[in-house]
Amino acid sequence: MRHGTRSPVSQISWITGLALVGLVALYVALTFNVARFAYNGWLSVLFLGELDYAEGIVWQQAKLIPGPRMYGDLQQYPFIVFHYPPLYHVVANAAASLGWSWLAAGRAISMLSLLATAVFTGLFVKEASSSPYDPVNDRLDLARHAPVVAGLVAGLLIFSLDPLRFWARVARVDMLACAFEVFGMYLGLRALRRGGQLHAAAFVFLAALFTKQTVLMGAAATFMVAFYHDWRGTLRAAVAAGSFGVAVFIILTIVTHGGFPRHIILYNVNRFSLSDAWNRVLNLGPQNFEPAYIFIAVATLCGLVLRWMATGTSKVRSGELIVVTYFVLTTVSLVSLGKSGAYTNYFIPWMCGVALLNGLALANLARVVAASRAHMTAYVVLTLVLAIQALVIPPVGERRLVDLKLRRESAELVAMITKATRPVFSENMVLLLLAGKDVPWEPAIITELTATGAFDERRIIDLINARTFAFVIENDTLNTSEINARYSEGVRRALEHTYPVILLLAGQRVLMPETGSRKTAGVGN
Repeated sequence: MRHGTRSPVSQISWITGLALVGLVALYVALTFNVARFAYNGWLSVLFLGELDYAEGIVWQQAKLIPGPRMYGDLQQYPFIVFHYPPLYHVVANAAASLGWSWLAAGRAISMLSLLATAVFTGLFVKEASSSPYDPVNDRLDLARHAPVVAGLVAGLLIFSLDPLRFWARVARVDMLACAFEVFGMYLGLRALRRGGQLHAAAFVFLAALFTKQTVLMGAAATFMVAFYHDWRGTLRAAVAAGSFGVAVFIILTIVTHGGFPRHIILYNVNRFSLSDAWNRVLNLGPQNFEPAYIFIAVATLCGLVLRWMATGTSKVRSGELIVVTYFVLTTVSLVSLGKSGAYTNYFIPWMCGVALLNGLALANLARVVAASRAHMTAYVVLTLVLAIQALVIPPVGERRLVDLKLRRESAELVAMITKATRPVFSENMVLLLLAGKDVPWEPAIITELTATGAFDERRIIDLINARTFAFVIENDTLNTSEINARYSEGVRRALEHTYPVILLLAGQRVLMPETGSRKTAGVGN
C-alpha cells in the first residue's frame, strides 16, 4: 500500500462515523420532541377545560352511548347530533369506568393512540424496507441496520408532526381511528410479505371504520396492492370483514330505529366549496406545516415512481407500493377540506403518509450508500435536515394549560352553571358537562343542518325568546367567519335581544337577561 492511501476499512469507518453523527443529531431532536409532547400531554390530561370546540359534544354523545337516546331523533330537545360511529365512545367510557374523569380518559386514549400510531409506523417502515442480508452489497453497518434505523426515525417523527400533536391531546375520535388504520396497514404488509392471510388486517380496518366512518384510505391502499398479489385471498378477507361490518351496521340501525345511518351519513353531508378547501390548505400556518418533511415525502414518492418505471414491476416492494398508494389517496382526499366545518384533523392520514415516506427515504438512501459511498453526503444532509425541522417546530399550547387565572375563572363559570336552576346554553360544552348539565345543542352542526334543510332552527329561536336558559356562554375569541359558522342571523338576533347583558370571564362572554343579576338568571348570589 502506498503512503497516504486510506485503507478500505478506515474509509468505511470514516463514512460510517459521519453518518452516525447525523443520526445522533436526528435522534436527539426527535427524542426531545417526544419528551416535550409527553409533558404537554400530561398537562392536557390534568386540565379541566376545553382544548377543542368539539370535545364537549363528543363527551355528551358518550354519555348517551349505549342507551335509548343514542343516534336519536334530532327534532326532539335536546338537539344532539352523533357525528361518528360508537367505538371511541365505548372505549372512552370503559376507561372512565376505572375511576378517571371522562375528559381525562378521552384525552389519554388519544395520547395512547398517537403512541400506537408511532409504533406501527415504525414497524411498517422496518417491514417495508427489510430484505435478505447481502454481504457483498451491504458493506456498511449503516446499510445492514437501515430498516431498524429508518423505522425508529419514522416512529419518532410522528411526535413531531402537526396536526397529529394537537389532536393527540384532545378527547376526539381521530387518533384512535388513525392508530387502527396504521395497525391494519402493518398487519396487511406482514401478511403479504410472509404469505399470511389478510383477515386480521381487514378486521382492524373495520374497527377504524367504526371509530370514524371516513377512515378508508389505509384499507383501500392495502387491499389494492394485496389484490394484485392474491386476489382470491384478498377477496375472502374482504368478504369476511365486510359481512361482519354489515351485520353490526344492521344491528345498530335496528336498535336506533334508523338513527345510526341517518346521523353518521345524512347529517354529515355538509355544504361544499373547492375554494374553501384551497384556502384551508393555504391557511395552515407554521404550527401545522412542516415543509422539510413534506418536501422529502414528495421527493421520495417521485423517486420511487421513477425507479419503478426504469426497472419494471419486479423491483417494486409491496410496502413501498402501499405507502405510495396511501399517500396518493390521502392527497386526493384533501379535497374534503371544502366541506363546511372541515378542520386540521382532515390532514391526519396525509401526515401519516408523510412520516412513512420520510422513513422509506432514509432506508432507501442507506441502501444506495452501501452500493456507492459517494452518496454519503446526501445521507448526512437528509438526517440533518430532518433534525433541523424537528427543532424548529413550535410548542403546542403549554402556556394555556398552566394559566392560573384561566383555571380560576373557569372554575367560577362551572360553579355558576352548577347553581343555575334552569338549563344553560354554552358554546364551551365542556363547562356544561363539568357542571353536571346536558348540552342543549352543538351550534355549528345545527347551523349547518339548518342551512341544508335538515333542521328547523325556529325551535331554538323559540327556546331563546322564551328565556328557557338561565344564561348563555359564548366564546369571546372568535372571528366573524367563525361566528357565522356557529350562528345564523336569526339565532344571533334572538340571543342579542333576550340576553343583552354581557360579562367577560375565562375568555368567554356570559350573556344574561336584561333584568340581569345573577339571581334573576337563576344562579343565586
